[in-house]
Amino acid sequence: MGVISFARVDERLVHAQVMMTVVGSTGADAIYVVEDETANDEFMTMIIENAASRTNLFVRVLTKDEAIEEWKNDKFGDDKVLLITKTLEDMGVLVENGLDIKSIDIGGRAPQAGMITIINEVGITAEQAQYLAKIANENAVDIYFQSTPSTAKVGLKDAIKKFNISI
Repeated sequence: MGVISFARVDERLVHAQVMMTVVGSTGADAIYVVEDETANDEFMTMIIENAASRTNLFVRVLTKDEAIEEWKNDKFGDDKVLLITKTLEDMGVLVENGLDIKSIDIGGRAPQAGMITIINEVGITAEQAQYLAKIANENAVDIYFQSTPSTAKVGLKDAIKKFNISI
């Protein structure tokens, strides 16, 4: 049975930071990128596979539905998976559909208008903060913000304090 050794939300998907720092700290032997648009674009899939091949790990690019189906069928075989999604919402769908994700690293979401910066590289909206709290509470998932393994983690509870909302 496979295992999800690390789950990360990063709008850049696979890039140098993931390949150079995150991969080595996860114990993964496979990278699964789950993003519908990329999985349905042969050229983008090829770019992701080529970029990630530098890690010497097995690389797959899947839609959310494919990832959910494969998890239900055989728990990703024998793979130790570094799971990456582009959005918080995509990761939430995977959690809500039964993938055994124990923690989620939110590591690359450039702050934009309407977002509050949690760490330098990551911003979320109040609605996203509420959604993350729901996912964490209903599924016993540890959610934190960290750009690389060498930087400090900010837990979801501390991040939510930046919003004037009650969760």
